[in-house]
Amino acid sequence: PDGYIAAVAASRGFIVASRDTSPYAAAGVTVINPWKDV
Repeated sequence: PDGYIAAVAASRGFIVASRDTSPYAAAGVTVINPWKDV
């Protein structure tokens, strides 16, 4: 599921908010961790 989310986010220019940031960062998607970054 993370790969599908990353693909959609990358194709649409979205930012992903997730506690598990590593799959999105590896895909080159901008990701924030709302539990850590706040």
